[in-house]
Amino acid sequence: MHHLLKNKKAIVFDGDGTLYLGETLIAGSLNFLAVTKQARISTYICTNNSSKTPEEYHKKYKNLKLPFTQKNILISTHSSIQALNERQLRSLYILGTDSVIAWIESFGFTHTKSNPQAILLTYDTSLTYNKIESVTKLLRTEIPYFATHPDLVCPTEHGPLPDVGTWITMFKQTTGRTPDAIFGKPNPKILDPILKKHNCGLEDIVFIGDRLYTDIALGQGNALTTVLTLTGETDMKMATESNIKATYMCKNLLNLI
Repeated sequence: MHHLLKNKKAIVFDGDGTLYLGETLIAGSLNFLAVTKQARISTYICTNNSSKTPEEYHKKYKNLKLPFTQKNILISTHSSIQALNERQLRSLYILGTDSVIAWIESFGFTHTKSNPQAILLTYDTSLTYNKIESVTKLLRTEIPYFATHPDLVCPTEHGPLPDVGTWITMFKQTTGRTPDAIFGKPNPKILDPILKKHNCGLEDIVFIGDRLYTDIALGQGNALTTVLTLTGETDMKMATESNIKATYMCKNLLNLI
């Protein structure tokens, strides 16, 4: 544990499958956070799950007794907003919950079905067939097409549920199109706000997560330290057989301590 934290400026956690499953804390989460607090290392939570706003996540984490402020919560939607701003795409058709759509619009975007400049898929837990039909029709117009993240499933205490990656596959089967860009993990730009805040590089950060192709892939080919915890999607067999390798691997956060 001492070796893991030595000279690090921040520890970043995935949420679903790492610290909690649905509305249930994973054993060791609070213990580990207590150790990081004692070590005076800043902690952040970085989730691809774009079904909630920072305010909604903060409320959820408060109920779970997880000590993250809104400023310490990074969502794939944050990096999506930044990237769409850079592309000067302001008019969007957003596949998303009402609260997430309203939050994105608060940054100066417009959500519309009428001639949008681009499509953005977020994790819409209020998905309907009518929305699926709207996206499919728009995809056939060849406008720019983006997604917040590639996760195939979202882990819950009742088992995995379909996530944005599953919908990407569905739309590919229907229209032949895949997103022009995906902004969340494993895209390391999602960590830019943390690097800027601490004036540091990826070598100064530890990322702890449960998913190989997003959380651990975040550290492939760079200096980021990654820790794979086997409390979510990945089991030992998957970890052993995968070409994506973490710096460290642990059964759970208690084991890591």
